[in-house]
Amino acid sequence: MTGNPLGPLVRTHETDIRARRTRVLSAVGAGLLLTTAAVALTGWLFIAQDIRFLAMFVLVPLLGGPGTVCLSTGISKLGRALGTGREYVELHERGIVLHVDEESTTIKWRDIHRVGKRGHRANSLERMAGVDLQWKIWITDGRTTWFDGNTEDAEELADVITAAWQREQDKRSP
Repeated sequence: MTGNPLGPLVRTHETDIRARRTRVLSAVGAGLLLTTAAVALTGWLFIAQDIRFLAMFVLVPLLGGPGTVCLSTGISKLGRALGTGREYVELHERGIVLHVDEESTTIKWRDIHRVGKRGHRANSLERMAGVDLQWKIWITDGRTTWFDGNTEDAEELADVITAAWQREQDKRSP
């Protein structure tokens, strides 16, 4: 038998790596700035001991909380953002192929164990902080893979994958 076991190519969904890098680096930068400001403010306010309560319970959390979120989100995505040259998902009739640089992961619909969505549609401030929708695919052999909102028409792609996975689940049910 010749040809692709996944069937013909339906569509290719490119990932905007440049946008991902920009968002991740913005998140790390904002996190460093806010966290540094929180630490500096804490030190300064402790010297002026008359406003210690204000520092501990109001100002520091207002800076340190978002700073920590930005920093941790950015750092968690830094490796993939900086280490990826090209990423795209090929949607076929009977599965997908996720390409990350020279490596590819081929997934048939029947090999998907579960599809999950993490996060919500982020506004522009959240996206700058590194927060974005992310879809994770658990494969029956134990591997996992994911794509995020930087992938072209990511929500539509996720809907197609989820519907195909659900059809496979329905076939297996008695």
